[in-house]
Amino acid sequence: MLMTVLDIVGEHIPTLEALNLEGNKLQNIDRLSVLNKKFSNLKILYISDNKIKDIHQIDAIKDLKLEELKLIGNPVCNKYKSRQNDYISENRQPLLDAYDEHACFSMTITTSHNNKLNGYLMENRNLFRIYDTARRQKLLKHGRLPVVSFISEMPRTRHFLDSFTMDIALVTQAMMFITITGYFQELDNKEQPIRHFNRTFIIVPEGGGYCIRNEQLHISQPPEAQLKQLNQQLNSQPILNSQSETPPTLLPQTSTEPAKPILAELSEDVKQQMTMTLSQQTNMNLEWSLKCLQETQWNYNNALSAFQEFFKRGQIPSEAFTK
Repeated sequence: MLMTVLDIVGEHIPTLEALNLEGNKLQNIDRLSVLNKKFSNLKILYISDNKIKDIHQIDAIKDLKLEELKLIGNPVCNKYKSRQNDYISENRQPLLDAYDEHACFSMTITTSHNNKLNGYLMENRNLFRIYDTARRQKLLKHGRLPVVSFISEMPRTRHFLDSFTMDIALVTQAMMFITITGYFQELDNKEQPIRHFNRTFIIVPEGGGYCIRNEQLHISQPPEAQLKQLNQQLNSQPILNSQSETPPTLLPQTSTEPAKPILAELSEDVKQQMTMTLSQQTNMNLEWSLKCLQETQWNYNNALSAFQEFFKRGQIPSEAFTK
């Protein structure tokens, strides 16, 4: 059926630029390799909420010149979700399991005449500025424990999730080359400045999963125009606090009093975003995530706490996790 539909679309709309295949129970996407021939202008592909289990299945669409690819809701995403939460949680020690025993890590920053990144300057391993061989070696963190120790000592942060991008440049049986970019805000700094990050990972198979063999972190100062836009979005955009003792909320909490209904204050886009975030964090499907948020009057904290409580009691039906 799918191939028939693609044939019809390819015949009548060969200049198609966006294709949505979400929620089609796709397990094997090898057949999607025809997209490159049928739709040479395709830039956006949504294959969320399917049954894709292995990252190597993405090879089928590697020849597409995509600008946006959505995989949310596929089992393959669950392999990386726990690692992402470790990066932005209060306790970063679980990252020990994410790195290879002989992992390497280095950090660089963008330097300029009016540099606002002096807090990172002492650990900057920019090879164009560090000429001493011994210092170059010292700034390279080598081994699982030194890497995680360094990450654990970095400033507390919260991340602008909507700013995240991920580029999978290479996928083979032996390794993956992945770059993740986005914006974060420092919490230990009185001014709480916003920074841009670029993290490049080389990931290799390890046991039944994967681990990081090499990582390069680059931190830069956003341009003034971008900073202005981010500050405007600060109170309306989902962010994750790396040091929060309670599950992160999507909405600012200014009181410890019981939450009041906030249904009328939220746009449909925000509700949809909250539903998708709860689904990702709990692994419930979108229907049950929506139900959970509605029953807690769209208070994300309460919805997540309710899920955790009923999950501990074993009172959440299996159909809540069927996607």
